[in-house]
Amino acid sequence: MPKLRMLILAVVVMSLSAPQVWAGDFKKPSPFRKPKTKPSAMAGCNDGLACTDDRIVNGTCTHVIRPGFCLIDGVCYTRHQKNPENDCQECLDQWGQAYQRRWGYDNSNACSDGNNCTEGDHCSSGSCVGRQIPGCN
Repeated sequence: MPKLRMLILAVVVMSLSAPQVWAGDFKKPSPFRKPKTKPSAMAGCNDGLACTDDRIVNGTCTHVIRPGFCLIDGVCYTRHQKNPENDCQECLDQWGQAYQRRWGYDNSNACSDGNNCTEGDHCSSGSCVGRQIPGCN
């Protein structure tokens, strides 16, 4: 019986010396809660675009367009992907950094100007043009 009393006394003493955690009391430290961590500065720098590498350089958030991509009007396009509104324009990032943010002209692309009175439609300086068919209105 004395061994049981010593054991109970040891448990009571240990539980009184351990930090107390009360439900709803968030001000007291607890070994059962993870400490709050400050959000990473990078978390606020992510632009959510797959075509950019988001970095903090000298305390400033930057979004560098990755090779093989263009970022035009807030939309990512892959190299040689055509402008959805103009078959004569495409992402030509390999032409240089300036072309990562605007459409490049590819006069070798096939196109249709949508005019039934033209023939020989072809790309010229970023626009689709054709020759007028004589007598067609």
